[in-house]
Amino acid sequence: MVGQIMDRPSALVPIPDNIPIEMKIRLQWVLWRFLPPKDGDTKWRKVPFQLRGVPASTADPETWGAYSDTLAVYEQGGYDGPGYVFTNDDPYVSVDLDHAHDIKTRQLTTEAKALLLRLDTYAELSASGTGVH
Repeated sequence: MVGQIMDRPSALVPIPDNIPIEMKIRLQWVLWRFLPPKDGDTKWRKVPFQLRGVPASTADPETWGAYSDTLAVYEQGGYDGPGYVFTNDDPYVSVDLDHAHDIKTRQLTTEAKALLLRLDTYAELSASGTGVH
């Protein structure tokens, strides 16, 4: 579909109990929402927001908040999910695997399974349901 705007993606519902407490206690949380593609693009954008409803910056810690506050605002509606902002001095890293999960079979690819086992880490499906991070 070259040049045709994709349908708005649907976001997966977060499972708060699956998020490690070590990440929850850090003040690196934002909300995010899918916004329409910019002119000339076809892909919906995943845009971070502050708790007060204005755009957040992944480079400005002043625009981030606590997990509990972020989750409370998310649960009121109007956002597609809570998000964690990784930083250079963060004790965590993020690996983003595209096309690593088949929605129909609900199975990870062989390569994704092997990498996740090797990393021995927390992982979750991406908002699209086809990736893993």
